[in-house]
Amino acid sequence: MRGYRQDAFLADNGIFASAEVRLPFARISQWGTVVQLVPFFDIGTIWNDKAMAAPAKSTLSSVGLGLLWNTKDKFTVRLDWGIPLVSIEGPKIPGRKWNSF
Repeated sequence: MRGYRQDAFLADNGIFASAEVRLPFARISQWGTVVQLVPFFDIGTIWNDKAMAAPAKSTLSSVGLGLLWNTKDKFTVRLDWGIPLVSIEGPKIPGRKWNSF
């Protein structure tokens, strides 16, 4: 989920939903390029089958803004900045960034 570390929780089961709106704001017709702003909202819940396993159930959500660049359906670049809406326990490491490719 955008806005959280990929390893924030581990669970047996989960469900995830995302809503986003793609707003084109730049077109370069010579290159066949479209650049879009993408505001989004993510929400997800995880749970374990065993009653003793932690977490029993946890729901996270985030909002953010993305930038999507497409060129002639052959090449896509996407950058997302997610803001967590639910605080999670764990060590805080100042200045640490998370990237995924």
